[in-house]
Amino acid sequence: MKTKKILMVLVLPFLIASIAMAQGVKKPVDQNVEKEPAKRSGKVLAHLKQELALTPAQEIKVKELLEKREAEMIENREANQEMREEQQKIRQERMKIAMEKQQEHDAKMKAILTPEQYTKYEAIRTERREEFRENRRVHMERAAERRKKVKTIE
Repeated sequence: MKTKKILMVLVLPFLIASIAMAQGVKKPVDQNVEKEPAKRSGKVLAHLKQELALTPAQEIKVKELLEKREAEMIENREANQEMREEQQKIRQERMKIAMEKQQEHDAKMKAILTPEQYTKYEAIRTERREEFRENRRVHMERAAERRKKVKTIE
């Protein structure tokens, strides 16, 4: 009996994942997420019941397990959303500080350089910024190509 429980605990996540992957088309997260764990786990339970020929006792236990896992996933999703929002605020604050430092630096450079030198200095900075953006674009394209190759291998 213990080995059956252990087997169920180990095999169940893989079954759920394979069922999800077998469906093929991915929906956007907002459309795929149902509000009540019982609704989502009910679909999985129906499939498992049919495929595994679960007994009524097993069905009850699997249902409880699926609902508990779904509730945990919803809690984790909400916690992750809160973390993402907090990280966004931190990023915005860092960007604000960086912009202020850049403005201070520019003001100091403007005070040191002649108007002609400062104009040339700004042109150099603009050119470097454009080079950086181009290099970043190329890097992102290559990364996307690598991801496509990995997907085709799978």
